[in-house]
Amino acid sequence: ASMVIGAIPGAGGDIASIICWGQAKRMSKKPEEFGSGSLEGLSVTCTANNAVIGGAMTTMLSLGIPGDSVTAILIGSLMMYGMTPGPMLFIENRPFVLTLIAQMVLANLAILAWGLTTSKIYPKLLAVKKTNLWVVVLFCCFVGAYALNNSYVDLIAMAIFGIVGFFFRMLDLPNGPFILGLLLGKLLEANLRRTLAMTMGSYSIFFTSPISVVLLTIAILSLFLPKYNDWRKKRKEAA
Repeated sequence: ASMVIGAIPGAGGDIASIICWGQAKRMSKKPEEFGSGSLEGLSVTCTANNAVIGGAMTTMLSLGIPGDSVTAILIGSLMMYGMTPGPMLFIENRPFVLTLIAQMVLANLAILAWGLTTSKIYPKLLAVKKTNLWVVVLFCCFVGAYALNNSYVDLIAMAIFGIVGFFFRMLDLPNGPFILGLLLGKLLEANLRRTLAMTMGSYSIFFTSPISVVLLTIAILSLFLPKYNDWRKKRKEAA
């Protein structure tokens, strides 16, 4: 699933992690532990974040469309060296593509070996006080928000949404869908405008195109199927 999400233009590790975390929570035997330090949830998000790379690289190399921010930077780097990502890249620069694929395989093996050999060191990081950890995280958030556009308005917006997120936590509202909407909102609006420009303002393409109908059906099922399963489960328990 993460590789498919990575292949979608504009998607990345954040979106894949949120979606896979939500799906894992639905399928888990202990969903109440998610959001409070569940090892299962942590492993799912880390795996999804890494699995995105393959799909994003596939989209970038074959179509010349960045799958995430990392591949967008990589496209610029390739173009600086006179290589244009796309179908012709596999013909004009075949040795480079094969070398890149081999390096990705070796990189995954190296990461696996490094993770296994240093696995005993990482648990010691849990001894760090949460107050110190949150100060570092908050500092990185402020630096990242300001560095994006060099604007203090972004810092104010981040602080406001931080307060909103705090009330979300108090009201026990899930943050995942809200964050996912913020990440995909800009992409959704841009593609909606592009589609309406192609169809002269007609929305019929969303209900006549086979691909669109299949995707809409999957979205509707993913929205209502969990509620239906919960209803069936409660009915069986009551019986």
